[in-house]
Amino acid sequence: MIAFPAFAALVAALCAASLVWDAIHRPRPERITWALAFIIFALAAGSEVIGATLGWSPVLARIYYLCGAVLVVGVLALGELYLLFPGKLPSFTTGLALLIAALAATVVWSAPIDQQRLQADGWHAIERGPVLIALAVAL
Repeated sequence: MIAFPAFAALVAALCAASLVWDAIHRPRPERITWALAFIIFALAAGSEVIGATLGWSPVLARIYYLCGAVLVVGVLALGELYLLFPGKLPSFTTGLALLIAALAATVVWSAPIDQQRLQADGWHAIERGPVLIALAVAL
């Protein structure tokens, strides 16, 4: 069934566009961060639609897992921190978040994929080792 992820991708893209528009006119760190989170979610939902429609590839499975399971919640949480503590977060907060995101991308992109399960199971074919699970839970 692709109706729900397709609708979710559309809504997320519209929310991202609205937040980008708002961030351009009234720049605030939380608006920029939430716009990025909605873009990330739209990528995840869009990759699910493509995978379910045209078949899963290793790239689609990795994009889905990185964006949907690992990054989006952490980026939303970062936006919430910017909102709750305006001007009070240390200056290295964004850099630390980018470093963690880069680490997560590296771990997801290097995770083995069971090619025999890929078409039937989609992103579930990614072998999730302890580091990948810890990153998904921690973020």
